[in-house]
Amino acid sequence: MKSLKQLSKEGILKRTDGYKAALEEIIVDPTFNTRAQGQRLDEHIEAIAAYILDGGQLPAIEVVPTDDDRLQVVDGHCRLAAYKIAKDRGAQIEAVDVRMFQGNDADRVARIATSNEG
Repeated sequence: MKSLKQLSKEGILKRTDGYKAALEEIIVDPTFNTRAQGQRLDEHIEAIAAYILDGGQLPAIEVVPTDDDRLQVVDGHCRLAAYKIAKDRGAQIEAVDVRMFQGNDADRVARIATSNEG
């Protein structure tokens, strides 16, 4: 079996630079996430936090820059909450993977709606 590095050398993969951000720099607009609050959501976030504490890897959180040079979550509200719980419980999390959301405000609403549907 070939490694990713070998596949990259063969031109099958392209390596890109990723970004990491401190948890404190990622903010949530409470009016933006349309997910229903409650026990089911809390259990979902707890399961993600347990996965993180077990060494699990998660996809990057999609963000947009704010006017005050912070990052606002577009997709990844539950992951962000789970990272914070895991850090509070002792996980060594200094920064998490983030990627820039591409699109306008309507695209952002559509992205969170499709993400919430799973």
